Amino acid sequence: MFVFWHRKKSQATVMKEKMRSTEKAKRHRFQWTAELMNAAYTAVVQGTTTQRQAAKEFSVPRSTLQKLLDGKTHIGAKPGNKPLLGNVIETKLVEYAVDRAAMGVGFGKKQFLDYATQLASKHKIKFKAGKPSEKWWRLMKKRNERMRLRKPEATAAVRHMCMDFKKVQRYFEALHGLLQKTGVSECPKRIWNMDETGLQLEHKPQRVIAQKGVKYLHARTSGNREMLTVIACVNAAGDRIPPHVIAKGKTNRALHGFDVQSAPQGTTWSVSSSGWTKQGIARLWFEKSFLVNIGDERPQVLILDGHDSHNFVELLEVAMANQIEIVELPAHTSNWLQPCDRTVFKPFKDAYNEACQDLMHTYPGTTIGHANFCGLLAKAWNKAITAENIKSGFRACGIYPFNPAQVPQEAFIPNTLYIVVDNNSTVTDKNDVSTHASDMTNSQPLQPDFGALATTVQDQQADLSHTLSVADVSLINELDTSNLLQVSLAEVDVANIDISYSDLDQTAVPVQRVDSSTPVPRQDNTTEQQHCPPELALHAVELS
Repeated sequence: MFVFWHRKKSQATVMKEKMRSTEKAKRHRFQWTAELMNAAYTAVVQGTTTQRQAAKEFSVPRSTLQKLLDGKTHIGAKPGNKPLLGNVIETKLVEYAVDRAAMGVGFGKKQFLDYATQLASKHKIKFKAGKPSEKWWRLMKKRNERMRLRKPEATAAVRHMCMDFKKVQRYFEALHGLLQKTGVSECPKRIWNMDETGLQLEHKPQRVIAQKGVKYLHARTSGNREMLTVIACVNAAGDRIPPHVIAKGKTNRALHGFDVQSAPQGTTWSVSSSGWTKQGIARLWFEKSFLVNIGDERPQVLILDGHDSHNFVELLEVAMANQIEIVELPAHTSNWLQPCDRTVFKPFKDAYNEACQDLMHTYPGTTIGHANFCGLLAKAWNKAITAENIKSGFRACGIYPFNPAQVPQEAFIPNTLYIVVDNNSTVTDKNDVSTHASDMTNSQPLQPDFGALATTVQDQQADLSHTLSVADVSLINELDTSNLLQVSLAEVDVANIDISYSDLDQTAVPVQRVDSSTPVPRQDNTTEQQHCPPELALHAVELS
């Protein structure tokens, strides 16, 4: 008698075989298209063939065809179990998170998972361990490809407040009138933009190739955080004038350590105690750098921000004498309306950091200082301040070609958080999109059209009224815009905000209110210390 002994398979062997069978099954999944499945379904319904014959003829799984005929699935259904929250509510959850991000008050990962937990409890749905797991989060992102965890750009709240639709509209109206009056609307060489930016001697390291999963990764820098200011001026034709560099110091002796011969040709220099531009330096730049490089054609237009150094009597007098029209941007809107900020300074700083890193990696004993700053500046200036980047900035800001619609709709959405409420609690949205849209279509000398900034509440009602309960709405109310500002709350209707769910089941949404009795932060560029007297202000376009 023979006895056969079978050795028990190890757990690792069993798992490998299971993985192989799973991978094999996956390779054979969905070897059919929706059109083939639809044709097989139609053939069976019409009675021209049987299920088995249809499955064989159209090369589709018979089991899937059977489920389709029984109404247990539909064409286009995704494999696997249904989402715990359900497709409809999960989609609305993602839309809500995306809309909040567009307004500058987006969810972090922890906030999103906490909100999903509360939303699930309202529907009496329980997560394992009482909260969403990492697997749920990973599959949630996979199911909703439009949702990604991204790091937002830090933007001061005052910029959101000042990016007001009507203020920007008035700016474009005034700019259009000035360009037509001076006759430079079709002459891009005579439309200029000036702005300043700072460069540190301690550069920002760029990415390097390193071992995956390494815990500590270092990059050498100079350790010197001294800041130098670079004034750049470009025109809509893609031309540039030599930069003006401001070093920190009290006398010209502060410039002795710089190799000024290596700087871009024509560079001018000055010093200030802070290292930033001041009123006297702005006039020095205007006379010694700007006027000598713009040619003899007059008049010309210079667009700049409302910094204190740009708006004082002496500079305006020189501008008047030389037929230079100064256009001041609305306060705290340069991140959207200034060409240099939109497309010029970012590649310029990236090129500077790259040049610094190349130097320190090529010569490990070298650090960034006064002696080699000028050469690095020249390398970054020639690489990044190009005609293509400059023209792109004027085009993105809607200046040339003149097109206010180039300012994206997303630029105005964060401003809708700021609601002005009068004493009798009547809510008025100073950024009412529907009102603005109608105003823009009226007969006016200038008719910029930014489009609708938000969908109508009727569309959202029809889409949401059958999916979210009153409990969901109350939960959204609690997490919508609370604690955004240190002001009191009022129940108001914000029908023109994308993330508004206000009219569902007649439930009001608590929105931030600013009482008219409370001083409201000024959004214009007017201060008590006005450097420009009324008789000279006529020669500068005050737009803010």
